[in-house]
Amino acid sequence: MATIQHSYDRSFIAYIACTTPGYEGYLDCATLVLKDGQVGRLADDWMIVTSEVVREPHRFWFRCLFDESRGRPYYDIQSWSRRTGRDFNSKKRHLDRSYNGYPGLYEVAPEDDNLWKVITLQDGKFASMTSIVEVGQKVEARITTRDNDVLQAGGCRVVGDGWFASVCTSGGQELDLSLEILDIGEELLDDQ
Repeated sequence: MATIQHSYDRSFIAYIACTTPGYEGYLDCATLVLKDGQVGRLADDWMIVTSEVVREPHRFWFRCLFDESRGRPYYDIQSWSRRTGRDFNSKKRHLDRSYNGYPGLYEVAPEDDNLWKVITLQDGKFASMTSIVEVGQKVEARITTRDNDVLQAGGCRVVGDGWFASVCTSGGQELDLSLEILDIGEELLDDQ
């Protein structure tokens, strides 16, 4: 495999909104639970799509690793928090797939072969996003594995007046996503 290098300008932090009919919401790393009759978010290591957002959607850092030989970016997607620079579990922050295809958070960054691709619709076909994004931009996309397995939703569960579905890479409904770009480059800690 060719050597890939970190690209500061192609790295970004974003909310990931889901626009697939029936699964409108946001991607998160949590489950939903009832707390005192109210739907609440319970931190977890597995990725979900959910209708419920507490305060604001979950943030993800797309750390870009660019393959110059192919002219293609790949991403080490990480859980991110404004308060700490990492989310609720600082050791488990790198998104990777389990042996049965469920994306979850792990302590170690994925191997190059397990990095993620962001693909966008270009001239009627899906292709790797090669443009550099800007703060405030919304990028209509899909997230895939390097071998082109698209993030999907399956196993929807209702909790109170909300719902969440597990994210997987096979056997579900393919997810159309909108990446809402918040910051460019390395992770930035909010000092407010």
